[in-house]
Amino acid sequence: MCALFWGLFWVDEELIDLPPFVPEWLNHVVHTAPVVALLLESFLIPHSHQSAILTCGVLSFGGVVYVGWFVTLCSRQCCF
Repeated sequence: MCALFWGLFWVDEELIDLPPFVPEWLNHVVHTAPVVALLLESFLIPHSHQSAILTCGVLSFGGVVYVGWFVTLCSRQCCF
């Protein structure tokens, strides 16, 4: 989500539509803080990782299920 926000912001700032009650600085903090927190955690806390094959398999399965569910719902509602 952070990459999508900053990518859109980099392409065209007008694509980011803010509600009138949200200050611009708060919007930037909300979309930057998760990246900073993840980078700090990944460098400061030791992690034990599963095998790459298992991780890729689980992520691929989840992605296929997600896309399949999305396509199924959209095909029933004719949103294409």
